[in-house]
Amino acid sequence: MSSASSDSRLVTLQGASALSGFRKQKLLDTFAAQGIHAGDIDARFVYMAEVESSWAASESEKLATILGDAPTPLDAETSDDLFFVTPRVGTISPWSSKATDIAGLCGLAGLIRIERAVAYRISGLTADSHALIGSLICDRMTESVCTAPASWKNSFCIISRSHWSAWM
Repeated sequence: MSSASSDSRLVTLQGASALSGFRKQKLLDTFAAQGIHAGDIDARFVYMAEVESSWAASESEKLATILGDAPTPLDAETSDDLFFVTPRVGTISPWSSKATDIAGLCGLAGLIRIERAVAYRISGLTADSHALIGSLICDRMTESVCTAPASWKNSFCIISRSHWSAWM
């Protein structure tokens, strides 16, 4: 597997709220039906971009404008109430393909790839309920869940065509 190459780096931005009031209440109801009594849920879009090493701050500002809602640098520390729902590790989501194409057409030639995740902060969880939450907030067929911001960079691990051929 390969991840961001040595001549590239990752830029992470936090975006707008990912949950409407209705979806938030629906999740709380789903948790309650499973015996999980969460205090509150906050969910925000998080964007990770693999960019060339020459990427400038002005390009990050332009990318933030394209993404809308003035995304800001992600400042998330690992904690027991933080969950990242990402595209399934080893895949490139359709959203990523289209967003990368659009950003390139907007003049961001130094952008290699962009991916979107959702960062959930769920308060009031017990140790027992913590393990069950992942299965309730994602689709295991297309998404992965991790609990540390550094872990979701694994979304950028793609099996190269040459490695795949060697396995067959």
